[in-house]
Amino acid sequence: MSDLAGIYASSIHDSLRLYANWPIGDIRKLGDYGKLYGDVFVKEGNLFEEKRFKPKLKRRASKADIVFRFTSQGVSVARLAGGASGVDPASGVQARAGVKISFESGNSVYFRSIKLKHVCIDNAKALNTAILKAFGAGEWDGRTVVVQSLFASDGTTVLISSNDKASIEIEAEANAALPIDLADAKLGLSIASENNVGLSAIAATGLTPLMSLVQVRPINRWLAWLGMSDHTVRPLAAAPDTGFGAVETRTSPLLPTSVDVPPEIAAELRKPVDEVFQVVEID
Repeated sequence: MSDLAGIYASSIHDSLRLYANWPIGDIRKLGDYGKLYGDVFVKEGNLFEEKRFKPKLKRRASKADIVFRFTSQGVSVARLAGGASGVDPASGVQARAGVKISFESGNSVYFRSIKLKHVCIDNAKALNTAILKAFGAGEWDGRTVVVQSLFASDGTTVLISSNDKASIEIEAEANAALPIDLADAKLGLSIASENNVGLSAIAATGLTPLMSLVQVRPINRWLAWLGMSDHTVRPLAAAPDTGFGAVETRTSPLLPTSVDVPPEIAAELRKPVDEVFQVVEID
C-alpha cells in the first residue's frame, strides 16, 4: 500500500469512523463500487452509470453545513503575527495573517473540512435488495463495497508530515479576519514555507473527502467461524495485488472485519439468502 494512502485513510477512519477518499482530488459518486485494501477504497465502477441494477439513483442531501476535523497526536497550530490588526513596524504595511502547523512526528495528519453537505442514496433499500439478489445468484462478489453516502465539501485542508519535526506556514490575505480557518478558500491561503511535509492540500474546493460504505455481511457474524469449511473465510489479504503492495486487514480479537462468506452458506443452512445475509454499512 502507498504509505501516504494508508496513513491518511487509517487516521481518518480510526478517528471519524468514515472512509477517506483517495486520491484526495478524486471525485467520489454515489453508487461507486470497489474493494477495500486496508482502509483505502479502490474504485472498480459505478452501479448507476453501468445500469447494473433496475433501481435508478434517487439522492437526498442535507441542508446544514457540517465540519469535520482531525489532528494526530503531536500536531500543534500556532497563530503568526498579522491580519486585520497586524502592521509590520518596519514598513508600516499591514502584515499578512499566518498560521504555523508543527508536527512532532512523521506520518502525522492534519485534516479539516468545512461547508460539508451530506448526500446519500434515498432509495438505498431497493438497491440493497438488488445487490443481495445478485449476491445470491453468484453475480456479486461479497467483498465488494458500495458508496451509499458521501460528504461534499467547499473547503478541505489535508497535511501529512513525512518526517519528525515537520512544519508548514500558511498565509492568508492581509485583510483576513482572525482567527484563520485553514479550510476556507475565501481567505486566499497560500504556503509561505514548509519542511518535511509529504502532502499538502490547502483549502481545496469541490472535493468529496469522506464517505460511508455498505457491504454484504452475514446477519449472524459468527457464521464465518461456526462449523464452516476453510473456504468460507477468505480475508481480503488473499486478493490479487492492485499496486498498493501488501494488503492490510483490520482485525478484532473476535472476528476479522474483511471476510468473504459465499452465498452457498444459505443453502447449507437451508434458508433463503436474505435470511442469512444483509447489506449493511461497515464501520
